[in-house]
Amino acid sequence: MLHSVLVGVVKLVTPKGAMMRLSDGSHANYFDGLLRQRKERAEFKVGSRVYVKVVRIEMGMVVVDHRHVDQKDGQDKDPQNDLAEVEDWIDVPLPCVGRIIGQRGTRIRQICEESGADLRFDTGASGKGGGKGAAQ
Repeated sequence: MLHSVLVGVVKLVTPKGAMMRLSDGSHANYFDGLLRQRKERAEFKVGSRVYVKVVRIEMGMVVVDHRHVDQKDGQDKDPQNDLAEVEDWIDVPLPCVGRIIGQRGTRIRQICEESGADLRFDTGASGKGGGKGAAQ
């Protein structure tokens, strides 16, 4: 399923992206998916049909991207997945977490907007390094 092209129908639009109902084309296979808003600012409207590519699978959620899929015929424009997202985890020492987030979250929003990264912090982590942050 990873890197598969699916058909998505927009169910809800938020400032961060669109929640979609995904299908492989059959009537029996449906998944919930998240299509994140990118710098390109494509307009998503409820009911819109979009060809998307699965870029990440999380518990209960499929994260998809439309940028490398031809919207006319659903053709994968990156079949070797050279442009696929990469997920990496890094340990951030607890005293540095505030510097990454910045005052009222301004720095972390800037990092995400400029890089397209999806930063998350594992607040339950223990150990010398503090929490772990995931960056995509």
